[in-house]
Amino acid sequence: MGTKEAVQSAQVSLAALLGQTPADADAQVLHAMTFLKQFDRKAADAAVRRGLGVVSEEDSGLLRLARAKISVRAGRSKQAAPMARVAWARILAEPTRTTAELLDAGDLATRLWTRANKDAVALRIARELTTRLAFHADAWTIRARAELAANEAAAART
Repeated sequence: MGTKEAVQSAQVSLAALLGQTPADADAQVLHAMTFLKQFDRKAADAAVRRGLGVVSEEDSGLLRLARAKISVRAGRSKQAAPMARVAWARILAEPTRTTAELLDAGDLATRLWTRANKDAVALRIARELTTRLAFHADAWTIRARAELAANEAAAART
């Protein structure tokens, strides 16, 4: 698992699956990530864009998150921040998304907006994350990190 041959095999299997069910957002994301595992960012981005063309807008959150991750890996953090924010909004609106997916999207979005010195956006995302996942310690850690980066140390301590 993780070898070049295994990734290529997964890529072929996912391509066959997408031939049968092209609107499967999770398969679209996995297919794009196989290209990223092979260090082919252009092909990964192209796969995500193709996926966005066939997946319904309500299910596009993970694909948009994948596109933001690809942009970060390509060194385009300023372009990735708005992508991550849109991905966050879509994922937050999808009731079936898992805690791990919400944490992943919230973490990436807050980090990118903090890096872009847009603390208000990062803090809003962090508050939305802790509202949705009030029971999860990692959500509160992400919020505290965003508050500390925005020089809101008093809020981060509570």
